[in-house]
This record gives sequence, structure tokens and C-alpha cells, in this order.
Amino acid sequence: MPVSSRIRDALKAFYEVTGGVSWAGNDQWLEGPGSECDWERVRCNSAGNEVNELDLGNFGLVGTLPTQIGDLSAEGDVEMSLWENDISGTLPTQFGKLTAGGKMTISLDGNSFSGTLPSELGNWHSDGNMFLWMYGNSISG
Repeated sequence: MPVSSRIRDALKAFYEVTGGVSWAGNDQWLEGPGSECDWERVRCNSAGNEVNELDLGNFGLVGTLPTQIGDLSAEGDVEMSLWENDISGTLPTQFGKLTAGGKMTISLDGNSFSGTLPSELGNWHSDGNMFLWMYGNSISG
């Protein structure tokens, strides 16, 4: 079973708002439904129906995080490596919708985020350890 349309839409929004067309390794991004697990630096579970990792650290991302970022929850581990890019703006409140059935690791360090941490991050749920890396940003709270 492929990833849901909700997850596909979240990945597409992420690609569009962070300049995906200019990424050096945007191989296969935005190909037809069912191809998401073959997209460059996207890793899925063994069933291919959820995304467990976005490995886009130091990848030339420019822009903001889409509100759909919160739709990338998984029954297993969730890892978002978005460090050392040029992502800016505030963290969307929808980021607080993320859940993980295992460990959750979010690496946003070395970007240009500003503002305060959304209180909705208090809604994060993980059945394992949770890590949020934010150094090198202008975030308070």
C-alpha cells in the first residue's frame, strides 16, 4: 500500500515551499503517486506506506516550513534532518501535530528560524525518546 494522499500532499508542499526545483538532488520528487518512497532522501517503512525519515540536512533548502509538516507522523520512528539549510520564518503551529510510534528526532539547527516555539509542540507524542535540535536559530520560548 503506498503512502496516503495526506502524506504525499505534505511532501509536495514541503518541496514547493523550500525551493525543491533548485535542489541538487531532487531526483524523482513529484513523480506519480506510489513513487514517494523512491524520492531522493525520503525513507519509508518496510511496507512503504509511511515516511519515517526526511534526510535533507545541508541540501540547499530555501523558504519556510509548510503547514502540512504536521501530517508527516508515523507509527514507527520519525526523523527529520533539516539542519544547515536556509529555512526561515516561524515554526507553524501545525508542527505540533507530529506523532511517532517510536523515537522522534527533529534537527532544525543551523537555519534562520525566528519567533517563539509554538505552544502546540507540547502536543507532540512519541512512544520513544524525543529530540529537538534548534541551535543556530533565533527562537525563544
